[in-house]
Amino acid sequence: MHRFAYLVVVASLFASSLAFADMGDMDMSVSDMDMSVSDMGANDMDMSIGDMADMSDMAPSDMATDMVADLGDMAPDADMADMNNGPFVFEGVIELRDQPDWSGSLIALTSDTDAFAATTGANGLFRFEAVPAGTYQLEVSQTGYTSVSEELVISRELTRRFVLYPEGSATVTLQIELAEAPAEGDGDTVEISLTSERGQVTESLPLAGGTVVEWSGELETGSWTADVELDGFLPASYAITVEDEDIDVNMTLFKFQTGDVTTREECACRTINADAGVPFVGLLLLIGGMFVRRRRA
Repeated sequence: MHRFAYLVVVASLFASSLAFADMGDMDMSVSDMDMSVSDMGANDMDMSIGDMADMSDMAPSDMATDMVADLGDMAPDADMADMNNGPFVFEGVIELRDQPDWSGSLIALTSDTDAFAATTGANGLFRFEAVPAGTYQLEVSQTGYTSVSEELVISRELTRRFVLYPEGSATVTLQIELAEAPAEGDGDTVEISLTSERGQVTESLPLAGGTVVEWSGELETGSWTADVELDGFLPASYAITVEDEDIDVNMTLFKFQTGDVTTREECACRTINADAGVPFVGLLLLIGGMFVRRRRA
């Protein structure tokens, strides 16, 4: 038994040396960082009297004049100015949803100082070569189709794609279901927002103790995005393309799970990590000491 206790103590000491090995690798003696004056040759520190005389001959006013002249020679970089102010290329395509021929669409950009306009060919392409940086009102239109109107900021080269739908509307029905009943403190009203280039429709739907709400309304043809929110639940979003047929959309809201962060942190603090080295070594020393005491007794 005495021999076994001895082996345990030796193993503990060996583990201790491994635990602190990394710290030993970080030691750096002062001699490793030392640089003696003798290592620096005299030439490295030398400044001739002639050099000092040249500096003394230059009056402060001369130095200031030279600095101002040098700054004057530094003209603004034209390329940098172009990056900030343009002009820029604005191009893209205008697609007609139900036609293979995309010609005849009008696109116009207007601001307080500039105006640009173009009509697309059969491929629907448009291109403005030199558009100054700024904020513009954009209008895209075609006879018999929905139009697009928005504010557009030009600050770089820009490529866009627009889709025009035949004029009309369709009935869209949204059914929103909760994956589970709301808990205490959760919201009791579902907020719906439908957004497109044509505008925005918002609605507040009370739950009234249930888990399902429904909204139905007439939307103009085009691309819409339905955003649904309820306090305590993850928000949901759904892309809707409205054409000439009615649409039914089912959406599900799932409960927001925050997790018990405090409990997880406490568990982590109480876990002994064998890779830590020191707690593991201490445990071995404790076991070895117990065997030694029993042997002596």
